[in-house]
Amino acid sequence: MHRAHNMKYTLFIFLLIPLFASAQIDTILSSNIQRTYKIQLPDNYDLKKRYPLLLVFHGYHYENLGMPEYTGFDKFTNKHCIVAYPHGLKEENGINYFWNSGGGLSVNYEGVDDVKIIDNLIDTLTRNYSVYTDSVFITGHSNGGMMVYRLALELSHKITAMANVSGSMMFDSIVPEYPLPVLHIHGTSDPIVPTAGYSGPIWPSMNVDSVLYQWAAWNHCNPKPDTIANTATYLYVQWTDKTGKKMVLGSFIKNQGHDWAAITNSGWNVAENIWYFFTRREFYNFPE
Repeated sequence: MHRAHNMKYTLFIFLLIPLFASAQIDTILSSNIQRTYKIQLPDNYDLKKRYPLLLVFHGYHYENLGMPEYTGFDKFTNKHCIVAYPHGLKEENGINYFWNSGGGLSVNYEGVDDVKIIDNLIDTLTRNYSVYTDSVFITGHSNGGMMVYRLALELSHKITAMANVSGSMMFDSIVPEYPLPVLHIHGTSDPIVPTAGYSGPIWPSMNVDSVLYQWAAWNHCNPKPDTIANTATYLYVQWTDKTGKKMVLGSFIKNQGHDWAAITNSGWNVAENIWYFFTRREFYNFPE
């Protein structure tokens, strides 16, 4: 009897671990493809409360397991929201991971529907966790940032706001169904995804200025941006809609390259700026 009681107690604790552990690896099956993601719950996670959901997308070649530390989201989002780090698909060479963010990639990997997978993942997370569905945010780096732009185009009915770091849009042939606040962060000396764009066959990327102007039009903003700050360190521009809401923000970090962590280490904290934008639609912590 005592042994049976202990077994029931052990089983009870085991069943609680996936629900209340602060971080764990899980999987989702979509279109017969199984993908993994890391899920991180807030400290003192409470089923009676609703939390924002943040999805963070790694770049080409990266795996998702190191993204909390690389991006810096591990340092403060535990107190604020549920964070998911989805894992892209391994490329045919068996080495690199990627997102089918459009352009030439869609030609090579037309059977990989990452939009559907993330759509299903959002449904799964909002069903299994206490998610505030009016606060679903997405951000990504490089190829992950390109994927974030694609998701903003195709899932604007589910996503509250997006932030891109060192990526760009690969196409603009789809018009988003709803307006969507956009934050774009880019180093002006980025050699991998240049702000001027790239017209290659596999990794085409649009000129960043044209991307922001396009989103300003889709978000019904004033046609010309306001320059909020222009220093030796950074350039901030923003577009507002007719009600004064800040809908498109561009942060150009001067003399910085492609690397998220390097930009943060230079004194401009990428993760804090992104979270501040998601929650307040403002720039945060202007460096001198």
